Amino acid sequence: MKTTFLLTLAMIGIASAQGPGRGPGPGPQHRPMLPILRAIDTDGDRTLSAGEIAAAADALLTLDTNGDGQIDREDRPAEAKERMGDRPERGGRRGPPKPAIILVLDANDDRVLSGDEIQNATAALLTLDKDGDGTLTPQELMPNMPGKGARRGPGGPPPEE
Repeated sequence: MKTTFLLTLAMIGIASAQGPGRGPGPGPQHRPMLPILRAIDTDGDRTLSAGEIAAAADALLTLDTNGDGQIDREDRPAEAKERMGDRPERGGRRGPPKPAIILVLDANDDRVLSGDEIQNATAALLTLDKDGDGTLTPQELMPNMPGKGARRGPGGPPPEE
């Protein structure tokens, strides 16, 4: 009886540590979606259908909150502006690699999606379609970067010997 009680307490503790609505560990389904991806992925399934890819330019323009025809730091949501303040852009910034979706959309890597880049969004996104099926899976949108924390286990690279 005492053992059952202790096991129950331990299981409650593990479930509480995971937080509400979380599964057994971190993964792409638990990460917040990038605002750009959230705008394009209208059904929220983290896969871009052919229709969503075709409508990418119009979807991206919904992020242009100041109406200047481009998406830049001025278009950040209010909560991000509050959190970040008026920090200047950091040149030569190091950090985690940019997701593939950002790399292909921001063709000149200036951290601004220009009107031309927005209009070219469909063609740019299709360059990520490695299997040629006309849709973009989470693995195609944000592939693991070799040597940068690539997944191990099912679906990941084999362990090095």
